[in-house]
Parts: sequence; C-alpha cells; structure tokens
Amino acid sequence: MSINTFLRERKSTRTFKEKALNSDVVSSILNAMSEFDQCETVEFKLLEDGDRVYKALDGKAGYAGIMIKAPAYLAVNYKDESKYGKIHGAYKIEELITKLVKLGLSTCWITVSYLDEATKNEIEVNEHTDYIIALGESAESTILNSAPTSSRRDVTKLVFMGDFDTPADPDELANLGLLDLFSSARYAPSHMNRQPWRFLVGKKKVELYIKNDKHVNTSLTDAGIIMYYYDGLLKAMGGTGEWDISVDDSENIDGYIKVGEHNL
Repeated sequence: MSINTFLRERKSTRTFKEKALNSDVVSSILNAMSEFDQCETVEFKLLEDGDRVYKALDGKAGYAGIMIKAPAYLAVNYKDESKYGKIHGAYKIEELITKLVKLGLSTCWITVSYLDEATKNEIEVNEHTDYIIALGESAESTILNSAPTSSRRDVTKLVFMGDFDTPADPDELANLGLLDLFSSARYAPSHMNRQPWRFLVGKKKVELYIKNDKHVNTSLTDAGIIMYYYDGLLKAMGGTGEWDISVDDSENIDGYIKVGEHNL
C-alpha cells in the first residue's frame, strides 16, 4: 500500500477486541521499539497489562473523555520537553506507530500529560509521559477507512505562496511537484482534527507554521506528525531532504509561529 493511500484512509481505533497480544506480536512490538533506543527526544515503554491501565484511567483520560479499552498500551516518555523535543518526538512516535500498523495492529493516541503523579505511578509511567497509545486488534471492520468522514481543509486553506495573504495556486504547486504531496498531507492526523498547521512556499524552501494559541502544546505534536508524513510523501515521489526544526516564537504571523523549514 502506498503512503498516499495509507494516509488518506487511516483512522484511529476506538474499539478493540478483548484479545491479549500473543508472544509473537509482543516480540515484534519490542523489536520495533528497539529501533528507537538511541532517540534523543523520546523513549517507549510497553504496558502489556491493558486491563490494569484501563481501570486506573477510566474516567480520568481517553478520547473525548471516554477511556479507550485496549489489550495493551505504549507509553511515550519525553527525554526532551523543549518545543524542539515535542516536535521531533512526535515525528518519532508517528514513525513507530506506522511500523506497528504494518504489523496489523490498530492504535489510538490518548493524552495523559495532565494526570496527577499518583495516577501515573499506578500505571507505572513517569512525569514525562504525555501520551499512551492504545494497541491491539481492531473490533471494527478495518483499521483503514475507505471513506474518511472527518472533513479536511482544502489545500488552498493550508498552503500559501510567499505570504499568508496569497493562497497557493494549484497549478503553481503542480509545476513545483508539490500539489499531490500537499493534497495527501492534509489528511495527516491532528488533535481533534484541528489541522493547526500552515505551509508557506517560497522560491527555495517550504516553511511550516502552527497556530500559537492555548492548544500550542498539542499543535507542536501535530507539527511533528505532519513533518513525518511530508517527508514520507516526498520520499515516495523520489524527493530528498529533511526538516530543519527551529521554533521561532518571535516570527508570529497572524497568530502562527514558525516551527521548521524544508529546502525545495
């Protein structure tokens, strides 16, 4: 399956089969996690006793306030809680999640950053754990959604040319070889589907901005996710390069701050 199809059809899972992960699956998860042992910004911990985690967090965390019951969870611990660390860490989280989905697992992000120390201790995570990822076999018909119901903004609402007063011209993006990339990238997951990112395309680079509001911390995570998919889509198209993550709070344009740039 191409990354374009994967991204357009992927969905989070809210309902999992009450079926424990077998030893082979656990081994595969641990192997995938081990590839990130040297990551500078995040580390992962597998919580195999999903029932214990669910009972500890029921009524305290979950998607839209409802705790997701799963056979296991993946704890995400930040080694670096700077803005750079949040973005780079989210990039790596989504990279690992993609590997887990390819193993046939379904996933769902759950925010736990606001939980008290006692609750975090109860599920054996530390104060640096902002998210846990529900893991297991979906009880739904598919882990992909052939007809996404969540609306996504049009490319011209997310991508601009030169300045934020000039929505991107699809023909011009096509000439740059970026129209298909941005058309797919807009399906990247974000917190509550807010799509808090904006792209500014210049002559030699693409700049990424996020909305600087009360949700900025989750938007930093969303920035890392969109960077991951941008790179994946670019690579699938034969392109190269990587994001230079550099949060600039002073470069505030219409309530958006710059968080990175990518050379064209």
